[in-house]
Amino acid sequence: GHRWLDSSVEIVTEVTNYFKNHFASTPWARPRLDGVIFPSISAMESLGLTAPFELGEIEEVVLKSDGSKSPGPDGFNFAFIKSFWGMLKGEVRIMFDQFHGNACLPNGMLSYFIALIPKVACPSALAKVLAARLVKVMDSVVASTQSAFIKGRNLVDGVMVVNEVIDLARKTRRGCLVLKVDFEKAYDSVDWSFLEYMLRRFGFDNKWIHWIRACVFSGKLSVLVNGSPTSEINIQRGLKQGDPLAPFLFLLVAEGFAGLMRSAVAKNLFNGFGVGAEGLVVSHLQYADDTLCIGEATMENVWTLKALLRGFELASGLKVNFWKSCLIGVNVSPTFMTTACDFLN
Repeated sequence: GHRWLDSSVEIVTEVTNYFKNHFASTPWARPRLDGVIFPSISAMESLGLTAPFELGEIEEVVLKSDGSKSPGPDGFNFAFIKSFWGMLKGEVRIMFDQFHGNACLPNGMLSYFIALIPKVACPSALAKVLAARLVKVMDSVVASTQSAFIKGRNLVDGVMVVNEVIDLARKTRRGCLVLKVDFEKAYDSVDWSFLEYMLRRFGFDNKWIHWIRACVFSGKLSVLVNGSPTSEINIQRGLKQGDPLAPFLFLLVAEGFAGLMRSAVAKNLFNGFGVGAEGLVVSHLQYADDTLCIGEATMENVWTLKALLRGFELASGLKVNFWKSCLIGVNVSPTFMTTACDFLN
């Protein structure tokens, strides 16, 4: 059963063990999405991602950064860097040039703190520069059904589509199901090998992938317990909260599920909900880690959804919390809803 801990030594041990298990990854052969079609970035976009770093783009990121954010384990935040930029920019430029050539980072740049009261750590200038480059190509590889973090897209677009679907279902008395999917600790659960697999499927250059491996696929964390850091814990999976790269990398992971949904619709394994005179079929909408699956009210659709979500979990590490997920039915009998919910646990 549960036991109340009041000894500082016991608390630190328990916290350390929890996060050690939380960020651990069991190596095994995960399934891949080789039968799913994904778009690819262009050769020009790839060159732009891996071009030599310019002092101007580094300086722009540094000067726009919030200097008041809490520092990481090295004790420095952007307020210090901005104040002494004239003295530091030469050293920073050398660090960027070395990273461009060998994709290696000092261990100190790969360590960070977790506060039990959430706080955003001070991200590195390097991660911000890479994120500024990555955002420019996201529109080429992430489908329009994803409305988060991409220029020109808006959460309201997805809301309007859902409202249109539900309104049409009510007017035409057609049965419709909407599954609001809750991924359990989404950012923390991302499997690094799957992220690398998706980067390759989208056509990212090897140099860029090596950079992402250096920045993301490693590192250590310490948990702040009453203001004091625990011993360091090796990270084996997940994306760091507060890392400028994390939202965009997560979208690339989430696009794996979008690809599965498109494939299921194309093979008539899942029937979405038709809207509009042009026969547009809506099967899913995404906003970062929030996912809506939309389709006709049939048990075949429910079976397919559960199979796709389970398959995506095995491939990506993102586990669905069916207890927190929500199934909504429009023009659907209570008996059908009970059967569908029981099947989805």
